[in-house]
Amino acid sequence: MNERQRLAHQWLRTYQITVHQVDSLVDAYAAAQSRAMAITAAVGEGGGSSSPSEGRFQNAANEMLELSEKLSVQADELAGQYERQLEVVRAVAERNFLHGEILQCLYIEGLSCAECRRWLARDRRHEYAASSIYKLRDRALDRAFDAMVELGYR
Repeated sequence: MNERQRLAHQWLRTYQITVHQVDSLVDAYAAAQSRAMAITAAVGEGGGSSSPSEGRFQNAANEMLELSEKLSVQADELAGQYERQLEVVRAVAERNFLHGEILQCLYIEGLSCAECRRWLARDRRHEYAASSIYKLRDRALDRAFDAMVELGYR
């Protein structure tokens, strides 16, 4: 990859990184919610002294609030990043539909080059050599860089 392709690759790749961050926050939120429910159930069954349980419940509730704020910020960031990247992919697809499809596969869908190659073979009924996919990816990244510059994202 040349410098332009590397920059476009890094910028487009941030979408998948943000998706993974949101997924981990959702998992952490679900775990905190599960702990809060378990504590609530234990307090309801025990009925006696609930001060240690109340402290644990409060900690779980605070953790849930903190995680929900992070999730909100991440979701906004993800939506903005997604829109900017889709705009670049659309701009590339307007000039060359195949290059747009390759960018969609690799950076929006998160497929590998091998998976993208298989998808194109099924969808287009045309076999691409492994080396061809990498050449197409590099050309698509060149076009993506140009689109990023035109749209003001670089």
